[in-house]
Amino acid sequence: LTCEQCGKDFTTFQNLTRHKRTHMGVKPYGCLQCGKTSADPGDLKKHQLTHSGEKSHACSTCEKTFSQSSNLKTHLKTHNGEKTFGCQQCGKYLSRPDSLKDHQSTHSGEKRFVCSSCEKSFSLSCNLKTHMKIHIGEKNYGCLQCDKVFSQAGNLQLHTRTDTGEKP
Repeated sequence: LTCEQCGKDFTTFQNLTRHKRTHMGVKPYGCLQCGKTSADPGDLKKHQLTHSGEKSHACSTCEKTFSQSSNLKTHLKTHNGEKTFGCQQCGKYLSRPDSLKDHQSTHSGEKRFVCSSCEKSFSLSCNLKTHMKIHIGEKNYGCLQCDKVFSQAGNLQLHTRTDTGEKP
C-alpha cells in the first residue's frame, strides 16, 4: 500500500489511513494534560510518557534516562561521535536535531533565546545561559594571581593577560 501524495509504503491499510491524516493536517488524538494533538495514537501515547515522569530508557555510558527509546537513540550519538543531522547551508553535521536547529539560526540571524531580565537576544541557548550569569551574579572564574572573579571564562582570560603583562 502506497501513499499517493508522497510515495511512502505501508504494510496495512490502517497505517496508510493514519499516515494520510498528516497530509491533511487532521490530528484527532489529543493529550488531556497539555492539549497537544497527533494524527497517530502511538505517537500520542509516547508523548504522554513525558507527563508521567517515567524514564525507563537509560544510557549505559552516562546513565541519563529518557521516556522514549528514540530520544535515547539520538542521545547515544553524542557518545559515539555519530553526526547525522546536516546543515543545508554550510554542510556541517551535528549529532542532535535540536543542535542543528540552533546551528541553523546562526546563518539566519534569528535570535530565539531572549533574556527575561533585559530582553537581549541570542541565537544560541548556551550564549543566553552565559549571559544570565551577569544577572544572577554567578562568578565561577577566579584569577590565580589576585582575588578578582568573573562570570565568563573569556573575561578571566583577558584579565589574566593584563595581570601577567601579556599583550592581548
